Amino acid sequence: MRLGLWLSAPLLVSVVSGCTWVKSEPGAFDVDLKTAQDVINCQKLGSATANTKDSIVFDRNADKVAIELLTLARNEAVKQGGNAVVPTSQVEGGRQTFAIYKCP
Repeated sequence: MRLGLWLSAPLLVSVVSGCTWVKSEPGAFDVDLKTAQDVINCQKLGSATANTKDSIVFDRNADKVAIELLTLARNEAVKQGGNAVVPTSQVEGGRQTFAIYKCP
């Protein structure tokens, strides 16, 4: 029985590390990721700080963490009436800040 647990542990780790924990709100897919130059003619509405777990017993895939942070920022943009987000920091410890804009 113990051998079975040890053999299933790597499988469990690989399955959990591939999971995305954050779901998109309705309208979030319509929010664009932009650069600071892209939003020159846009109205800044506010900002959002996105947080997600970057490790759960083990370090999570950095790309998956970044996708979750962007999804959280897009969800917040929808709540604020925005249609664009611009990262204003790097991902650090499962945290990133974004500016939220309304663009024509």
